[in-house]
Amino acid sequence: MSNFVFSFVTAIFTVGGLVGSLIANMLLNSYGRKGASRTTALLVAIGAGFMSVSGSIATLSFGR
Repeated sequence: MSNFVFSFVTAIFTVGGLVGSLIANMLLNSYGRKGASRTTALLVAIGAGFMSVSGSIATLSFGR
């Protein structure tokens, strides 16, 4: 993995955090704290699954 690819995959985590923080308020208003926590846990599990079976940089970035 080159330095550029490593930096890209690492930076994707920050972009995901930005997107997540923008939609967090909508999740809380729709599902409440418990529902938002369940939804977040499900998304984290799906992302971890994508990262664990990734065979390409695109799949790894999507999981991040």
